Amino acid sequence: QLINSTEEENISIEYFDKNYPSSLKIIKTSPKAPELEDIDCQAVAYSSVQNDKVHYSILFNTGKLYIYYDNDKFPDIYLLPELPENFFYTYFAVHDNFVVASWEEQEFYECKRTGIVTAPLAKLKKVEP
Repeated sequence: QLINSTEEENISIEYFDKNYPSSLKIIKTSPKAPELEDIDCQAVAYSSVQNDKVHYSILFNTGKLYIYYDNDKFPDIYLLPELPENFFYTYFAVHDNFVVASWEEQEFYECKRTGIVTAPLAKLKKVEP
């Protein structure tokens, strides 16, 4: 349900959850999407600081962040700051209305520069579904 609510096609998600000893790979494909449109992204499940409810988030390497509260079918969607060409978001965490996301510059198989973006969700551009 989580992956199907995204508009992107041909997605490969690496999913992290404390209930599993290692990450899981989830794939969503569409015969209509071009083959070159593969999008890598990360997903995490986490508990809220205020309560024990589990929330889910997906961060695409483009900087589009989906946050699902209390198993909502319709997520809040945010855009992290745009990165230059050949730079991509990789791993991330959400804690108490803040997002921490790592990024890296990729050139073929090499990783060049790396960094971290931290931002309160309220400061990010919110996309209306």
